[in-house]
Amino acid sequence: MQAKVITVQRSLMVSTTFDWDIDWRGKSSGDTNAGGSEVVYGNFPRWIGTPQLGLCQEVIPQWRALRATARGRVNAYRIPIIDAFSYARKMTAKVYDLQGIKGVGGLNFTSHTPTEFQPFMLVKSDVSKGATSVVVDVSPVSDYAPQVGEVLSNKDWPFIVTEVYSTGANEYTLTVEPPFREAILQGEVIDIIPYGLFKVTSDTSGNPSYGVNLRSTPKFDFVEWLR
Repeated sequence: MQAKVITVQRSLMVSTTFDWDIDWRGKSSGDTNAGGSEVVYGNFPRWIGTPQLGLCQEVIPQWRALRATARGRVNAYRIPIIDAFSYARKMTAKVYDLQGIKGVGGLNFTSHTPTEFQPFMLVKSDVSKGATSVVVDVSPVSDYAPQVGEVLSNKDWPFIVTEVYSTGANEYTLTVEPPFREAILQGEVIDIIPYGLFKVTSDTSGNPSYGVNLRSTPKFDFVEWLR
C-alpha cells in the first residue's frame, strides 16, 4: 500500500521537549581479541524523536483526526522540527502578507492573501548526493543568517548545520550532517523551518488522552520514513 503523507501544521507541534536526533544505525560486531570493540556503520542514517506535546481543548480533536488518518503505522507524518533555538520560533505566531516577497523560482507573490510563510534560502550551485557542504543565498529572508547547530531541511530530508562560513553578501557555505541524502540542483531551496517525514513505531503512539480539564500531553515515538 502506498503511504499517504499527512502534513502537521506548525501550530500543532507545541512540543514541551526537544529530543530529535540522528540515529547513525551503528551495529556492534563484538569485542576484538585485543579487548576493544568494533562498530559497523553500513545503514542509512535516520532521524528519531519522542516529542511530548502540550495540547489544549481546541487542538485535541485535530490531533485525534490526524492520528486516525495516519492509521497507525500505515501512513506518514510530515512534521516541522521546531525547537527553542530555531528561526521557526520567530515565525510561528506571525501571518505574512507576501506581496513583493520572492517565491520559489524567483517570482514575486502578487496576492495580499494571508498565509503561513515558509522561509527558505536558495542553493547557489549543484550539490551531489552524499556531499556535506552547500553554498546558499539567504536574501529571500532579510532577517536571517544560518547558525551552527541549527536544523534545516531539503525536500523533507532534515540535517544539522555543523559549520557556517560567510562567503559574500547574503551568501554562506554550510557544512552539514548527515550528508545530503538526495542531490540538489542550483536554484532549488533549503527550508529554514525544517520538515521531515516520519512514521510512528507503535499503532497507539501519541494517543491524546485527556481528563476533565481537557488538557493532553501525548508522547509520540517517531522514526524517519526512509522512502
